[in-house]
Amino acid sequence: MTLQQNGNKVTGTYKHRDGRIEGTLNGNTLTGLWYQSNGKGRLEFVFNSYFSAFTGKWSYNEAEPSSKWNGQKVP
Repeated sequence: MTLQQNGNKVTGTYKHRDGRIEGTLNGNTLTGLWYQSNGKGRLEFVFNSYFSAFTGKWSYNEAEPSSKWNGQKVP
């Protein structure tokens, strides 16, 4: 996954099914939407203080995010 920040807006892409992310960063919490060739949904990522890792959740469509989506920065 690659993320770019412009102010409090975050966009990104990832390889799985041509994934795309759009969201808003408030402090260390990113909330937004994910889009793939097979669907879309909501996400919430909470980054650590160094923004080098996050614990997150995702869901399909408008459901409350509850499935795990975690990651960390790779060198």
